[in-house]
Amino acid sequence: CIRPASSSAFITTGTPPTRSTSFITNCPNGFRSPRCGTLSAIRLKSSRVRSTSASRAIARRWRTAFVELYMNQSKSIYQNLETVEEIKELALNYLDKYQPSKKSLQVYLFRKAIDAQSNSVEKSEILKKIETVLTDLEEQGILNDALYSELKSKNFLKRGYSLNKIKQHLHQKGIGQDLLKQTIEKIQNDHTNPDFYSAIRICKKRRIGPYRPEANKEIFYKKDMGVLARSGFSYDLSKEVLALDLKQLKIFEKKL
Repeated sequence: CIRPASSSAFITTGTPPTRSTSFITNCPNGFRSPRCGTLSAIRLKSSRVRSTSASRAIARRWRTAFVELYMNQSKSIYQNLETVEEIKELALNYLDKYQPSKKSLQVYLFRKAIDAQSNSVEKSEILKKIETVLTDLEEQGILNDALYSELKSKNFLKRGYSLNKIKQHLHQKGIGQDLLKQTIEKIQNDHTNPDFYSAIRICKKRRIGPYRPEANKEIFYKKDMGVLARSGFSYDLSKEVLALDLKQLKIFEKKL
């Protein structure tokens, strides 16, 4: 019988091994591996078995479901987003998995609607339908920016975010200035000196500043100051936190 082509010959010629028939090399340009002429994902899957060359593994598993999946790619299940009901169904499916802000959901729905519909559809019409869906969800209490802002701010505070960083993140998510101001004021009322304890959380998590060995504190002082500054803490607060000793840390850690 004819022996299959070696792996070196397969890499050199860029063609499938002998005794194998497939149309995998007819894939569009840009999806091919520069060495083997096949999809890199398929090549890696086909050569999962160690000590088996890539070319022989492909010849053995040439007609797997993984290859056919690429050749028979199905379109998105959201092919038609023309009515308010269809957009609302998509929004509810998204809300079932995530807890987005109003702006984040609006951007998501707009992108999906643009991809699903033809270019002849006016963007203003799509935005009107999306706004109708968002208003309906807000009236039902399903979409609530106030609740989103409160939950996110509490989560960020536990992770050591400064008030400046929390404010910046919520602003990027489309939270209005009035609601943003209320959220920050609530944090300040519920927590004593939140930035100070958030800075300690950052230092503890990354083992920097007062958590470094005494011999390394002076060496990494500027680097640690930079870490706290990029996290949104002021110069005076960063300097105060880095000057803490171990006895003071134990007292403050009880309040974290």
